[in-house]
This record gives sequence, structure tokens and C-alpha cells, in this order.
Amino acid sequence: MTAPVPDKTSKSPRRPSRIARRYKVSEFKGRVVVEGVSVGDVEEALRLAQRVSEIRHDARGSFEDFVNSSLLETNEELVPSASQRQIQRTAALRQKLLTKYGAETHETLAQIRDSQPGSVRAWVTRAREQGELFTVKFKGRVMIPKVQLDDEGKLDPAISALVRPLLEADLDGWSLWTWLTHPTGHLSGKIPAELAHVDLERAQRAADLYALDLRNERGEVA
Repeated sequence: MTAPVPDKTSKSPRRPSRIARRYKVSEFKGRVVVEGVSVGDVEEALRLAQRVSEIRHDARGSFEDFVNSSLLETNEELVPSASQRQIQRTAALRQKLLTKYGAETHETLAQIRDSQPGSVRAWVTRAREQGELFTVKFKGRVMIPKVQLDDEGKLDPAISALVRPLLEADLDGWSLWTWLTHPTGHLSGKIPAELAHVDLERAQRAADLYALDLRNERGEVA
């Protein structure tokens, strides 16, 4: 019996090639005009552009988290670049703040206050919304810097007085923590958190001036 001979003329199915479309982008009476494509094509392109932007943003955040949690701990050398060096400096400063000055989690603060984590979480949220307390995030966890707490885990009113104007000026938690615990030109080299317990009025003036500087940098003050 003779085996069947394969048909050499038969071809495997091929995927249709994607033909590049020609289009023209112009402006007419203040509006962008795209010729050669459909509305659906334009909408899809915009969605893709938005997605690319989101991916780039997430990638930068992931890289920063990676540096904070891994590279600094192992002293790995990064590829030289201004952006990466800035991330390293920021990560090192944050590690110093956490190590030298300390911070509580909702759970550890609940133990100090002899309370439940849920109650502490609600208290922290309320105090933060009222501008009396600031928090930072580290490795996905909310941290409450100790600099603004007393030994019983309650708010230190002197520090809260400095925190309020800076939160109102949209200063982020890490930058606020840094300002409170480091020498500043607004106080001739003194540390705000320390001076607040000696000369609160002067420390408050410095916080107000710094808040004003932040607004001026953003062009919010005429």
C-alpha cells in the first residue's frame, strides 16, 4: 500500500499583516484635527498613551521602593545617573529618620496607648485630617513619626503647632519630618522640634516662614 504523498502546494494559514496607516495631524481654530483614522482609532491611541504614562509612573515608584528596601541595605552600586543618585540620597535620609528618630505603626502605638489598633487608626486619620499630625509610608506601611508624640503616645501640642502650617502648605510627610529634626536657616541653625519646647513662638514663626516660602516657590503668593 502506497503512503499518501503530502500536498506540497498547501500552505499553513498566515496571520494577516498589520498595514501601517497614513494619518495627518493638524490644528484648526484651536482644535487638533487627525485625518486618515477613525474616532475609535484616536480614542484607542489616547488610552494607550495614558496607559504608557501610568506604567512609567509605576515603574519609577517600584524602582524607588526597590532601592529603599534592597539596594541600600546591601550597598549595591547603581548605574550612575542623576535620577538614581537622588533616589539613593532620599532613601538614605529616610532610613536615617526611621533609625535615629523612630516611628510607630498603628499596632505599636496602640500598645503604648493601651488601645486597639482600629481605634488608633481612626484617631490618626482624624488628627491628620485636622492638620495636627503627619504620617509617612515605608514599605507599604503607614508610620507615625515619634517626634510629634509624647511618652504616652499622645500628640505633643508644641510640635503640632509647627506641623499645621506646613501641612496646609502641602509639604509631604518625609520633608516635614526632615525639617522638624534638622538645623534650619529659618532658626539660624537651630532644630525646630527642639526649639519648640524652649521658644515655641519663635519656632512657630519659622514654620510660618517656611510655609510661605513653599507657597512662593509654587507661585501661590502674589
